[in-house]
Amino acid sequence: MSSQKAADLYGVGARLWRKEDLKDIEHQLSHSYTLKQFTVRRINGSTIEILNPFFQVQKPIRKPYVEFQNYWHLVNTEPFGPPQTYLCSYLIEWINETEEDFGRELNH
Repeated sequence: MSSQKAADLYGVGARLWRKEDLKDIEHQLSHSYTLKQFTVRRINGSTIEILNPFFQVQKPIRKPYVEFQNYWHLVNTEPFGPPQTYLCSYLIEWINETEEDFGRELNH
């Protein structure tokens, strides 16, 4: 059903990404240490909140980033995650930076 809803919304002109959404999520990412949650806009115009598991962690090993989900992902892929994320064209994910940090230490 979420695939059909995404196709219907896109068919009537709903935008997957808007400039103001991208600027907003970039701002949220740059302030992730002080945010309890991230706000993400769904393609139907509603928003969802995604908890920040590293809120106020002094030295987080994971860094948040935006994972974009294109039109084909929204209409052809089995939704992953909680139902409220199904119509999100972008989500917050976390990358573990410890391996990269360890590699830099070995090279010095």
